[in-house]
Amino acid sequence: MDNRRSPGAEPYLEDRLAPRLDPIAQHTLSWIGLTASDADGIFQAGLHAPRAASRFISIPCPLCRLVGTEFRTQAMRIYFQNASIPTRAANRLKYRLSLKESQARQVTSEVFGYRDWTALLSELGSKGASALDDACDSATVTERRVYQASQLVASSVDLHGESADDFVRWWQPSAAHAQDEGGVPTETPFAGSKEDLSFQEALSTLTHAVNHPVGHFEQALMTGIHRTENESSLMFVESIADELLSGNRNREPEVARHLLEALAARGLPRSILNLATSLTRGDGGPKDEKRATDLLKQLAESASTPDDLKQIVESRLGTA
Repeated sequence: MDNRRSPGAEPYLEDRLAPRLDPIAQHTLSWIGLTASDADGIFQAGLHAPRAASRFISIPCPLCRLVGTEFRTQAMRIYFQNASIPTRAANRLKYRLSLKESQARQVTSEVFGYRDWTALLSELGSKGASALDDACDSATVTERRVYQASQLVASSVDLHGESADDFVRWWQPSAAHAQDEGGVPTETPFAGSKEDLSFQEALSTLTHAVNHPVGHFEQALMTGIHRTENESSLMFVESIADELLSGNRNREPEVARHLLEALAARGLPRSILNLATSLTRGDGGPKDEKRATDLLKQLAESASTPDDLKQIVESRLGTA
């Protein structure tokens, strides 16, 4: 076969999906039910035919999902109980590629099989949590990484010369503990760490000293909110933020806003509602009524929002 590209020809599939590929690509062919010769025929036709002709090539839907942005398959969607792992994945992406937080969250949500970050948050707790990579067999992890790499390619984010496959192997967005190439966790466990002890000390002090300025412990509290998996501790910080706004503690609206932002990022419905209130009133920071409305809609659509909070949300939205 003449491998020279004809005039007007455009690549239809990525080179990495051709049959002369690495193990991940070979596994992809098996997963979508193609033989190497099938894939070679599709690849060659798409590579050497003009775009107008390649539109009519029949390509199996699973393969389209891997290389296109039009298809979102729920089969590869990962469900979470809270936002800690998606937030960690977005932060790793943001710092590695110097992205804006909004862009990092958008790409992360697409890699997890969602339309955007709001859609991801709205599904928190709606279904049983998906098994993370650490609890999956190698075939499942490979399937996930193929899909995640394809979504990364579709996002058009600049990987600074690194391939999407290699980047996902480093990123490991759906792993409980992301690891470097040598198998060493990139982030030490929080429980029992020095930061955790500071977090618990702050909570203990604030339990017995309601007049103590919460701002003195803001850094320890923020670190704890982002990293702890102790739901009781999160609930207590949430109550502290409530008290800072209500006047049951000395009012510190700026500190309360910071705590609510972090708690809302963990997907806690009450904190999302309180953050919406702060944004509407301009309490502790600038007013942002549009974002407040978006947060209320997120709560209204989420299956994890308690009924009592949902009634408040619907009342504020005028949809009751």
